[in-house]
Amino acid sequence: MAATHYICQDIAVIPFLWILPLGLYLLSFIIAFDSPRWYHRGFWIPLLFLSVGVIFYLLHPKTADAFSIVGVIAIFSFAMFVAVMVCHGEMFRLRPPAKHLTAFYLVISMEGAVGGVLVNFVAPYLFTGWWEFPIGFIFVFLLTGVTILKRPGKKVHPKKHPELEKGYQGPQHTLKVGIIGLGAGTLSSYSRPGDVYRFYEINPAVLELANTQFTYIKDAKGDIQVVMGDGRISLERELEETGNHQFDVMIVDAFSGDAIPIHLLTVEAMLLYLKHLAPDGILAIHVSNRHLSLEPVIEGIANKLGKKFYFFKNRKARAYGVKKSSWVLLTENDTFINHTGVAKYLDTWPQKGSPQVWTDDYSNLINILE
Repeated sequence: MAATHYICQDIAVIPFLWILPLGLYLLSFIIAFDSPRWYHRGFWIPLLFLSVGVIFYLLHPKTADAFSIVGVIAIFSFAMFVAVMVCHGEMFRLRPPAKHLTAFYLVISMEGAVGGVLVNFVAPYLFTGWWEFPIGFIFVFLLTGVTILKRPGKKVHPKKHPELEKGYQGPQHTLKVGIIGLGAGTLSSYSRPGDVYRFYEINPAVLELANTQFTYIKDAKGDIQVVMGDGRISLERELEETGNHQFDVMIVDAFSGDAIPIHLLTVEAMLLYLKHLAPDGILAIHVSNRHLSLEPVIEGIANKLGKKFYFFKNRKARAYGVKKSSWVLLTENDTFINHTGVAKYLDTWPQKGSPQVWTDDYSNLINILE
């Protein structure tokens, strides 16, 4: 609103010119809140310094006539756009969890109303000129500096759970792990020097979020590889072109949502996973789901393939950022299963229905609804 008053009354009294700063303001809001990929501090904050420097240069009486009216309007509008883009970008970074978003947007609306009162009713009594416009830029700098100091850009991870830190030590040799489903890349934090963690992810947006909003992949100690595309198709192609990977661990973590990829949970898919495992390898399947009981499907397939299967469940530990989850492991590695660090998480098999055998030609979600 300060920019609108300055541009439309002090620079040029042109009908409907107020639409320009309003449109730019709304555009910045849309861009910043559309996706985190649009706002990067390394680009927008230096641009803010540059554009505001030009603004204050033009505000000086000796340089006020350096550009034409059209040029001045364009420069001032661009500087305003950059400033509100920084503000909206930082607001988006500070947004709370989903359950608090209603209050968050309510406060944003209230702040807009307070800003309108300050510009329209308070500023005319405090200033003899349009000083709220340059003062607004100064406040943008101050608030941006406070925000950067408060949140410098790295996500703070929960402190490490002592059990997860110790974990299963296993052999001294390095591990080769295949994982379907990248998520935030959390599993990469378990890697050790020399380990190879190969992720299969179908959604490019997930990879971008994992690299821009989280640091698990960047901070990983092992070799982290990400293969884009459908996990099953990628594994089939690699089996034909380069042979099996001989993974020590194969993790399938793609069933936590409501719309599960059925083609990753069939007899044919399981056979493919097992082909990529080392002889004593472990196939781990994440079965936590709000509406579907996946255990009967894995039980039916494991029985058909003659494989041993085990049910694991961990407790929730909020202080360490650990959520309750359920896993089914298929393995012939008795040494691993009987290890004290592993056996304590072993749970009784849940009786959630009769075993189901899904194939590429048959599956039935109704039978496994909870």
